[in-house]
Amino acid sequence: MKRKLLFALSLFLVVINSYSQDFVKREGKKLKFKGEEIYLRGMAFGNVVYSDNLSPSLHHSEVDLQRVHNLGMNAIRFYLNYKTFEDDANPYTYKQSGWDWIDKNVQWAKNHGIFLILNMHVPQGGYQSACKGDALWTNLENQKRLSALWKAIADRYKDEPQIGAYDILNEPTPSGSIQNWSNLAQQIIDSIRSVDVNHLIVTERALALNCDYSYSDANNNYPQITEENLMYTVHLYDPYEFTHQNLDWANTGDGGKYPDEDNITAPSDATYFTGNYTNPSISSGTSGWKYYTGKPFTVTSDEILMGRVVFVSNKIGAGKVYFDDFVLKELDENGNEIRTVFSVNPTSGTYWWYSADGSGAYSEEKSIGHNDNYSVAISGNKAAASVICPNFGFRVTKGHKYVISGWMKGDNIPAGATASITTEFYNSPSNAPLGARNYQYLVEKITAYSKYIEDKGYPVYFGEFGAARNTFNNDKGGDRWAADALHIFDSLGYHFTYHSYKESSFGLYDGWDRPVDTTTINTALERVFREFFGTTTGLFLPGKADKSSLLLYPNPGSEYLNIHNPENMNINRIDICDMLGNVVITSRAWTQVDIHMLPKGSYIILMHHSSGISHGKLVKQ
Repeated sequence: MKRKLLFALSLFLVVINSYSQDFVKREGKKLKFKGEEIYLRGMAFGNVVYSDNLSPSLHHSEVDLQRVHNLGMNAIRFYLNYKTFEDDANPYTYKQSGWDWIDKNVQWAKNHGIFLILNMHVPQGGYQSACKGDALWTNLENQKRLSALWKAIADRYKDEPQIGAYDILNEPTPSGSIQNWSNLAQQIIDSIRSVDVNHLIVTERALALNCDYSYSDANNNYPQITEENLMYTVHLYDPYEFTHQNLDWANTGDGGKYPDEDNITAPSDATYFTGNYTNPSISSGTSGWKYYTGKPFTVTSDEILMGRVVFVSNKIGAGKVYFDDFVLKELDENGNEIRTVFSVNPTSGTYWWYSADGSGAYSEEKSIGHNDNYSVAISGNKAAASVICPNFGFRVTKGHKYVISGWMKGDNIPAGATASITTEFYNSPSNAPLGARNYQYLVEKITAYSKYIEDKGYPVYFGEFGAARNTFNNDKGGDRWAADALHIFDSLGYHFTYHSYKESSFGLYDGWDRPVDTTTINTALERVFREFFGTTTGLFLPGKADKSSLLLYPNPGSEYLNIHNPENMNINRIDICDMLGNVVITSRAWTQVDIHMLPKGSYIILMHHSSGISHGKLVKQ
């Protein structure tokens, strides 16, 4: 009898284990489905989540899932608004229409081999990304409702393997303590696990704390939670002024091109080092536009990496200071002019950063300016405040002098307050070099964003990445940016979903709440996807259509890396980078590179040649 019971128990465990493999599961840094490694790669469906009064059914139909499948994709990050399921006037009571809509999409997903990643994009308490959903954090009832809704979703779909994962909250912006995000994430996960032990759970770092988007704790704002079947997600929209250029709602202007070797980029650990605070300050009281001639600042330290143009003010209070046209010049050691670094008349839509002690604000004045109707203003700050535009960064040379002059205007400037147009300078504690807007920049951004996740040993999922539709026009390079990002993700073995399938700002198609108009397709982006998903193996030219014939072998390897180059491309050098983007080996003897000193692990290969940069992945055994 005991033997029969053991056999029955064993059979039960085999059945349960086999059944569990029908779900996407995490095994270390990998995802498995039915025992085989799987990559979730596809598109985001916006589902009109920002328009509370519109039915999600207007966003797409089954043919749209078929189109995603035909591009070679297998996943859709499926945005949810809680109002699809629950009314604020009738909490904890869920609408059958919401379940019917999900059920229909699950069936469509089955029909076309697509995994749905359910993502709570708009929770009770409000959409998070723009820091307008504080009610989720200040009203605990909203947190209970969000957890209860996730429990209801999980209970209904606990046996549905076509749902690849539950992505519990998009871009959280908690208030109070960063611990509030850890607490809520764990609460949601516990509520899901009380009814569903099958599904993969996805979560991400807090985007901001108390609306401070620069805040980062020791864990990079990732929630400290207990859960094994977990994948972390991160988003890529860098450089922001490029990917969001000329979008009215994003407050950006022309963000330039990609790649652009003349557009410098600061390393991720760029830190304020010193500043020029000898430039003349605005007068107290009210004054008209006046040109303030700056004083030269000499770069004397080897540590200074770069400079930035800055509008600074202190104790403006109820007054207001306006900043406009400026000129920055570089002089040699003897004070002779070398070049004009910038001669700028700021225009509407320029991307600005405002930094202060929590008081005051900056504004773009669209009816006041020097020689036009635009300027930048600061008011209300009780202490030091500054406005910086990342586009106005510049390289520096030790021993050279930098002098900036420009126009200011003041309204009711209090006695003792100061304001000036000046420059600040930055270093890199890790001695990282100044970069340019190019492929290497994207490698560094992606590996920096992934570091925490890699260190923790979890799969990496870029749940959102994308560039505005207008970056694909006029040789701006949106297609090159997207292709480079895809190939970097691929070389690192990451999962991803592009934002998004249909919308006016980023969509593969234009539109929002109507059936797809196929004439609006972003043909350049479609080409990028078709080229990428048609790719199998080899070393690729980022952003190019054709596969390179360059081959790496043996790979995995332990002693030497050989490079086969039948087309005799002119190779300048080979960089081997660790998974953080740091160059660990540089070689100009490209036919064979000694790798025996490298620690075991995965590495990125960057091969610089006459056609650009090729890349691949090396596994050191």
